[in-house]
Amino acid sequence: MQDTPVLSPSQRIEEDRQSADPVELVLSRLPGFSKAGNEWVATCPVHKDSKPSLAIARGKDGRALLHCFAGCPVEAIVAALGLQKPDLFADRPAPQNGAGRIRRWPIVDATGETVAIHVRRDSPEGKKFHWERPDGQKGLGGIRTRDLPLYGLPKVIAAAVETPIVLAEGEKAADSLIEAGLLAVGSVTGAGGTPSDESLRPLMGRPIVLWPDSDDPGREHMARIARRLRGLGVGFLRWVEIRDAKAGDDSADVPPDKRREAIEAARPWEDVRGAEAGDEDGVRVEPGQEPDDFQAFGSEMWFGRRIVAEHGDDLRYVQTWKKWLMFDEASGRWVEDEGAVWRAAKKTARDLLREAEGKLATARATGDKSDIDKAKEWIQAARRFFARTPLANAVALASSEPEVQATADQWDADPYLFAVGGGRVVELRAGTARAARREDSLTKGTDVPFDPHAKAPTWDRFLARVLPEPGIRTYVQRFVGYSAIGEIREHVLLIFHGGGRNGKGTFTETVGRVMGAYATVIPVAVLLESRGDRHPTELADLCGRRLVTCSEAPESGRLSEERVKSLTGGDRIKARRMREDFWYFVPAHKIILATNHRPRITGGDLGIWRRVRLVPWEVTIAEDEEDVELPAKLRAEAPGILAWIVAGAVEYLRDGLRPPKTVRDATAAYREAEDVLGEFLVEHVVESPGAFLATKPLHARFLEWAAEAGIPEPWGQRTLTRKLKDRGWKYSTSPRGWPGMSLKPPRSERETPVDFKVESSRKSSYGNPRSERGHSKADPYDPERQAIQEYEAEEAEDRGRGGP
Repeated sequence: MQDTPVLSPSQRIEEDRQSADPVELVLSRLPGFSKAGNEWVATCPVHKDSKPSLAIARGKDGRALLHCFAGCPVEAIVAALGLQKPDLFADRPAPQNGAGRIRRWPIVDATGETVAIHVRRDSPEGKKFHWERPDGQKGLGGIRTRDLPLYGLPKVIAAAVETPIVLAEGEKAADSLIEAGLLAVGSVTGAGGTPSDESLRPLMGRPIVLWPDSDDPGREHMARIARRLRGLGVGFLRWVEIRDAKAGDDSADVPPDKRREAIEAARPWEDVRGAEAGDEDGVRVEPGQEPDDFQAFGSEMWFGRRIVAEHGDDLRYVQTWKKWLMFDEASGRWVEDEGAVWRAAKKTARDLLREAEGKLATARATGDKSDIDKAKEWIQAARRFFARTPLANAVALASSEPEVQATADQWDADPYLFAVGGGRVVELRAGTARAARREDSLTKGTDVPFDPHAKAPTWDRFLARVLPEPGIRTYVQRFVGYSAIGEIREHVLLIFHGGGRNGKGTFTETVGRVMGAYATVIPVAVLLESRGDRHPTELADLCGRRLVTCSEAPESGRLSEERVKSLTGGDRIKARRMREDFWYFVPAHKIILATNHRPRITGGDLGIWRRVRLVPWEVTIAEDEEDVELPAKLRAEAPGILAWIVAGAVEYLRDGLRPPKTVRDATAAYREAEDVLGEFLVEHVVESPGAFLATKPLHARFLEWAAEAGIPEPWGQRTLTRKLKDRGWKYSTSPRGWPGMSLKPPRSERETPVDFKVESSRKSSYGNPRSERGHSKADPYDPERQAIQEYEAEEAEDRGRGGP
């Protein structure tokens, strides 16, 4: 057989161009695409495209047809793909080197980025596969195939969570299902490998149908995937079996009109022999299995597998937490219970001993010496696990079994499920309840039962008394309802501000108590600036929480703007508990700070003020009006308050937060009172056409003013420059300074000194967001107008992305 010639990169590219199918050649040059009927759609490589506008189809003569709905010419599209127009036609001359057909499948991650390309080359020696990187280099650059995304992932991400997904082996099989109008993905590891948990995680919470190749390696490959999916909490798993299929057949070998029928006939995975409770080699360990059926009989590994076989449905082990979880039927939740696995292990040992004693009695009755010897081996094995050390070792080995392995981020992953009392769960989008299931993977919840018709008259009267404005009451209800949802959709820190005896504490305590484990309390110091870093265990307690409350910022406390942005931003948080390794979680919490003193916000940038919403609590409850029985009365109305929270969630999902004018005005007044730069500009700077102020004297005056005003840690020169630019002042780099700006005379030289104190600007009322110092020509910034514009911009942005 003649050796295949080694080709240079340019020769290989030319070979690919000449040998590939025209449509497949075009698709191979696109970063991603999806099937739409008889066509493919993708983003156009010529113009900046946010939505797919390029259609690719196959002509009757096999040519590739291209059409950009934005009007880009075919010539420009072909050039952008690095092709020539003749490449679009099927009647090109065959390559001279004997190479055959080439197919390329882009492997695209959840963000739409191509991370690898799987290439199949048909040659006289048969089909050959290799991997390429997006830049055309061969190989994966160190990436393991098990860590690659599933083929076809982006379309799964975009699909409704209730849509069934068919998982096949390989890209060709997945394509055959997609062509049949099904939502499908393909594993890319080959039958000998198994996709990692990270690769399979996008399938969590979705119904999955497994379509293995019709041979032993293919079935074992899909069985390993099934066990991983079950370990990730996937509850709906079905298995396709094609009768009379030839060895090695896959979905592409089934007629297109029969593929959907095969999927509809799929059986539950548990009904498929050998699919459940097996090891990586497909060995099934049944309770009562004969000792010579399993070569490791009597070992700690064998006993660990037996624990999982008997109790694995109710046990999960989270390696990053180093904790066992047990499913509690009464609550419908998974609870941390280290004792559960020990109870299961001891029960397994007792059951094994009883079983062995029964075998021995039967064997003695029959007089079969071989059976007697086997039964004695069983008894000896069972008694061994009545000792602590072998039992502990078996438990440790059981924790690595795929059936019980779980990841930290699979728990409470559905943001719209809210676990309530009685083993039920509320679907927040509809406001309805159903029985909780194992596959919901819930660990948090409240013990308060849900009744959508429950009333809370005392709660209603309390709210009307402490928040007399209806618009504020409904806004607060929407925010608490939004807090019940397990994802951050709004980057908001809600501040309840007012003097004492006004109901703030009663409100937050009551709502937190009703929300149960979904709510927690943190020290206010977590939100404030401090000299050292906060301990990561404080952040670990936020995992899975949906409402976080804190209270009473000190009078001089300064908000840590960086930490507030981090805690309200929705980005992954790195945390750990004592004696744990670091792990990450996606936050779901919303924060309410109830305080008599507004925290200082000295940065003043848009990022922090976009997050802050201040709700004024202006009613003071007289001492003779106080009801000492109120907390007990509100506890009795917990079901009605829970119904109030769920109604708020439904209303939020329909209408959004929509802060009322009173909240916007109060926030604008707060922002103006904290406007350090505005205070400095009013007192020391004047807009002067034709003037020029160098950077150094401006910063020197700022430092003098900050020292007089008692402002700690005043900004450096670079920060002051950036703040002024953000404010709209024009900066010159040559020479460095500010055109059109000049300094007022020092206060000591003014005939009428400005009697100005920093604290006075923080006493403006909520009804009038402008402080008593007003604004000057040197400070054209209007906080009230800016706050309203930002709110309207956020509303427009929400509408644009289909949000509430």
